[in-house]
Amino acid sequence: FRLKLIKKEKKDDYRLTELGKKLLKEEIKFEDVFRKIMLSEEDIKEYPYRTVLKILLKSDKFNFLQFLYGIYTLQDSNINSIERSINIINELSKYNYNVLVAKKENRIKILKTLNEKYGFNFTDEDLIMKTTIGNQFKYLGGHLSLFGDEIRYNLKEKIIAVKNKEKLKRLLKK
Repeated sequence: FRLKLIKKEKKDDYRLTELGKKLLKEEIKFEDVFRKIMLSEEDIKEYPYRTVLKILLKSDKFNFLQFLYGIYTLQDSNINSIERSINIINELSKYNYNVLVAKKENRIKILKTLNEKYGFNFTDEDLIMKTTIGNQFKYLGGHLSLFGDEIRYNLKEKIIAVKNKEKLKRLLKK
């Protein structure tokens, strides 16, 4: 349903959409379908991509720590939420994620400080990507890497970044 490849006709009756039929006949690639859906929807819970691309356009990049507090916590995609997210990402840019997580004592202190500052209750496991939040970052990076001309995803460095700002602007105007 999410990719709009099938639709429900009746209680237990499902049909391929026109897009689904094209994919089945190999007239279009799955990646093209997924890119189209990522750009056409703006539901923060199911389709966060367009909102995240807007944030990237303003912030240029974010690491996992910035994702955790600035993007994962988004409740909606209105302009105030986007601005708040960008502000958090900018505030947290002083932290090098890989250095931060290297020593448990440091990370526990910083985690406590950030949880108090931003009003969340993330755990050490969250911060070191051992929970579903880490998986969501990886999925987001993998999905956004389908926009290879516009976005760069580096899992080792835990960074999602703009590769070409002009192309990203054009992409968001579509």
